[in-house]
Amino acid sequence: MKVCGKQACVYQPPLQCNDVASRHRADADAVGKVHHRASDEKKELIALHKVGRIDRSGVFTARLRGTCSTRDGRTQLLIQRAEATLADDVRAIAQQNSSGSSTKLFRKLKTLLGGLKLLSESGYAHHDLSPDNIMRMPDGRYVLVDFGNMIKLSDVFSRRNVYLRATYPYNPPEYKLFAGKNKNDITTNYLGSGWTGLFDVDSLDEPWLASWRHPKAELRSMASSKTDVFAFGALLLWTSAQLPNGKGSRFRMAGRFMAVMNPEVRPDFNRSLQIMS
Repeated sequence: MKVCGKQACVYQPPLQCNDVASRHRADADAVGKVHHRASDEKKELIALHKVGRIDRSGVFTARLRGTCSTRDGRTQLLIQRAEATLADDVRAIAQQNSSGSSTKLFRKLKTLLGGLKLLSESGYAHHDLSPDNIMRMPDGRYVLVDFGNMIKLSDVFSRRNVYLRATYPYNPPEYKLFAGKNKNDITTNYLGSGWTGLFDVDSLDEPWLASWRHPKAELRSMASSKTDVFAFGALLLWTSAQLPNGKGSRFRMAGRFMAVMNPEVRPDFNRSLQIMS
């Protein structure tokens, strides 16, 4: 199977490696990823090594098994194999019309929330969250993949970062908020209450929210992962909209999330939801 995107192609099973040792790694529970450009390959390889140090136990990320040279001379990243994407699982649950499966799915996604927090505390944002970049492993865990766009949080709001502002798939509201403005004027009411507004456990009674009852202080600390917060929030809304009885949940959650948003960025957040729908 071969699946190609803008930056790379993923092969399952991997392309054959030249050396015997790499060939063994390629056969052992891995997929192969070959980038179209050497610069993108180098960037993701560096990111995967950083992520490996952050997530040493492999709790919320797919592991890098190694690299090898293919027969045509290209470099192939060998990455831990997954069974399905979140998008695949959501579609399957929607077809089964199973609310029990929906609850289990959201509980498993909770691990990713802790992973994003850990990534943020280490100074990074995944920067490319989508239903296709979250994969289910053979043991049932959901993990993040595709770290080619990972970015330092200190660079997210750089005015010089024109390339990422133009290409990030969800057009994150942070870019518009921080473009030529004083950060201190807006962060308190906007970013500081983002997670609390999305997961208001006192007024939302959806059954699957029971597994997300974190202390509000912890929710506020998660807001430090500014870019991933909005992508993950949009992803949750997209997921709930696809699942049985999810339409009402989506609109209630979206309303609460947008209530704490600066009015001028609401159109951008709406656009992110439309892209993911």
